[in-house]
Order: sequence, then structure tokens, then C-alpha cells
Amino acid sequence: MNKSKNYINIKNPCSLEWDSLNNVGCTKFCKVCSMEVVDLTNKSNSEIIDFVMRSKGRVCGRIRKEQIDNVIHSNKMNKHILRVFMVFVLGFATIANANPSLTKEETYIDSRMIKGVQNKETPCDNLVNQDSLVTISGKVISAEDKSEIAGVNVMLKGTSTGTQSDKNGRFKLSVYPNKSNTLVFSFVGFMTTEVDINSTSNMEINVKMETDVVWLGEIHIPWYKRLWYTITSPFRRGKVCNQSK
Repeated sequence: MNKSKNYINIKNPCSLEWDSLNNVGCTKFCKVCSMEVVDLTNKSNSEIIDFVMRSKGRVCGRIRKEQIDNVIHSNKMNKHILRVFMVFVLGFATIANANPSLTKEETYIDSRMIKGVQNKETPCDNLVNQDSLVTISGKVISAEDKSEIAGVNVMLKGTSTGTQSDKNGRFKLSVYPNKSNTLVFSFVGFMTTEVDINSTSNMEINVKMETDVVWLGEIHIPWYKRLWYTITSPFRRGKVCNQSK
């Protein structure tokens, strides 16, 4: 199937915060630009384009950082609609509220950050030979203010073995020794973190998680593309109502 490519771009970030906007029905309202703002963080790239193309007036949307600069594929039917399409966003980053900071100094392991994903809760697998396992334990904190993060999903990558951090951000997980393993840490509002583990004995690690970022701003579409989209895809009309509080 032939596909066309389009990109979502960011331009001129501003300092407004999502939580500072007033709630208006299923959207929010920005007093600065006098526009309603729609949450598009849970929408796919194609759905974002569809929403913008079917909008009759100016559009302001909330978009996740990882959605920026992604390639957007469309099928052959929409090739002429989206070929030269470009979304420009006047965005701003929204950071999660800070938690109380830690009182003790600790040394933390730097870890590689990947796209934010929320995992479902999965209990630890019942492993047969407990004597052959080593225990990996530690604490999960916010990289921004060093506060403990409770309820973080800690999974052994590629398996269903996992646990969660407690109210103090601490976790404990048993793995096989002499084997390269990767622990995956995920929690809503934070970027998913992967830490490579290779140990022959029990060990303790402390993991810092970066706050996830969203962007908000006006999205521009030329009038003739709106008209072409309306003529060729009338069945896509509808209203996006997916507000995140």
C-alpha cells in the first residue's frame, strides 16, 4: 500500500501550564489566546490530523512530547489530502507537581530514557528454585525533586515478572544471576526508564525517573486543505472530547 509521510512540529514554546486553564465542558479555555484547548495526548498521529482537518475554526490542542516530529502515515485514499500537510504548534511544557524532597543524600544510577508507556499491574511470577535467584532492590525517585515515587511498575523486560514500589518508593524483585537482564520502570506522568542489570549477588539500585512532558498550542491548517478534507471525508466529522484533568 502506498503511503505518504507528514510530520508534527513544535514552534515557539510558551510558559503556560495545562492545570492553569479553565475547564469548559470537555475541553479547557485559554484566556491568553481566547481559545478552547482539546487534550490530544491519547490520540494517534492520524487521529490528530483528522481532528485538525475537520475543525471549522482555529484549533488549540495538548500534545505529548513524544508525538512531536513523528512520521505520520496515511493510506492511498488520503494521499492527496495529507501530502503537504504540516502542523505547527505554539507549545508549552507541563511538568507534574513536585513532591516533598528526600532528606538523605544518596547516589543514583543514570538510566536510558525511552518513550513513556503505562504498564498494567502484574504480580511476580512464582519461580521454582528460589535458592538460585538474586534479589534486586532499591528506591525509585523523581529526577526533578528527588521525591519518592509510590506505585511504580517494575518489570523484568520480556517477561511477566514484576512488582511495584511501595509508599516509600522502594521495590524488591528476584532474578536469575549471571544473566543480562533489563528492568523496566513505568508510571503515569513519568517517562519509562530501563536499567540493565547483570549481577551474581544481591544488589541495591536507586533509579531516577524523568517527568513526562506535554505540549500545548494552536494548530494551523490551510483553508483549502480543510475544504478538500470536508469534500472527500465527510464521514469523519465528529467532536473530540477527551479531557485530562
